[in-house]
Amino acid sequence: MQIKKIASIDIGTNTLLMLVAEFDCNTNKILHVIEDHHLIARLGEGVDLNKNINENAINRAIDILRFYKMRLIALNVDLVEIVATSALRDAENKEYVCSALSKEIGYDINVVSGEEEARLSYLGTMDLELSINTLVLDIGGGSSELIYGENIDIINRKSFDIGAVRLTERFIKNYPPSFDEIETIRNYIKNMLIGFDLPSNKYELFSVAGTPTTLAQITLGLDSFVYAKIHNYKMNIYDLMDCIDVLTSNSKEDLIAKYKIHPSRADILLSGALILDEVIKFTKKDSFFVSCHGLRYGVLINSISKLS
Repeated sequence: MQIKKIASIDIGTNTLLMLVAEFDCNTNKILHVIEDHHLIARLGEGVDLNKNINENAINRAIDILRFYKMRLIALNVDLVEIVATSALRDAENKEYVCSALSKEIGYDINVVSGEEEARLSYLGTMDLELSINTLVLDIGGGSSELIYGENIDIINRKSFDIGAVRLTERFIKNYPPSFDEIETIRNYIKNMLIGFDLPSNKYELFSVAGTPTTLAQITLGLDSFVYAKIHNYKMNIYDLMDCIDVLTSNSKEDLIAKYKIHPSRADILLSGALILDEVIKFTKKDSFFVSCHGLRYGVLINSISKLS
């Protein structure tokens, strides 16, 4: 058995994620996950308004990448693939930022298109062993992707400029937000979804990224992220409605203290939950599965061919 260590890093608008796994070159299969890190830099802070990534955000990202580099060296990783998404797609100073981040981590950074982000998110979320039709919703900080596929074949995909950070910065002035602010966000999401062709045949809906995993954590009454309990957890629309009630009736401080929501996610979680709720209504589903996988898994799987 020839075993290699591979890593993927997802530089998102809110989070910087790193996944490290062992890969069997003989069977082309991931053997097991070694480390899976979820750290928040809020790289996309102010990008929607200013079209540039600010120095404070860059420094937060650099601090995280400095830690990731230490782990990559300690683990003696054979291959590292890094992608950046919405914040760096939109930023006018993306070349400067990519150069600074790349210099820190020691690897090139690939700023992927919304279409490619959708493909990789689907690849990382779907389970090849299930053989089911799947609609994947990836809720990011700057953009969200909807991808419909039949087993391994993607039939339809689209990236929307609706993300938890983007909507919060654009529409929410104080927290908790007013009824009018919430309705404005809902209407904005509805208008963005117009034109996406939903499949006519039976499918399961999966939602991925920090929004659904945190909502599952709230629903399950967990004090922290527990992969074994959250991954593939089936949430219904009533669970989601209860979560939205919590998010609209509590201050950020109470969300952090009472519901153990990460301080850097507490202010944007409602916007993410509204995206999920409007997609649920759009699809006329009454439940969805929460996935802890997504883009970083797709990047890792996509990179396997480079080791074969």
